Amino acid sequence: MPLIKWHDAYSVKNEILDNQHKSIFNLLNSLYDSCMSNTVYFTYNSILDELTRFTKKHFATEEKHLKEIGYGNIEEHLKEHREFENIMNNVFASEPNNYDNCKELLVFVADFILHHVIVIDRNYSE
Repeated sequence: MPLIKWHDAYSVKNEILDNQHKSIFNLLNSLYDSCMSNTVYFTYNSILDELTRFTKKHFATEEKHLKEIGYGNIEEHLKEHREFENIMNNVFASEPNNYDNCKELLVFVADFILHHVIVIDRNYSE
């Protein structure tokens, strides 16, 4: 069972960004499945790495879009992106392959992603 499901209410009214958000949700759900089923921790780390890389790609796409539309609160938005990237980079630098903390990390990542997509990103879509 997925941890989070996409709902049309989460849409930022941009097909590319919505599809990327859906992919992030899917990766988060895969991370959740791996963590909850105690699968081989290589799988967990592989998914976490993919989620980190894809999120970075998504942020670049989103930031380009924000510049193109002249979004007024872009600096605050970019700050959120950098904070997430820094935390994720620190996770890999300080505790590489640490499956023991998967639930704690999962809660952080899920909370950030849901808040960012549902609250922060919706600001530029309105």
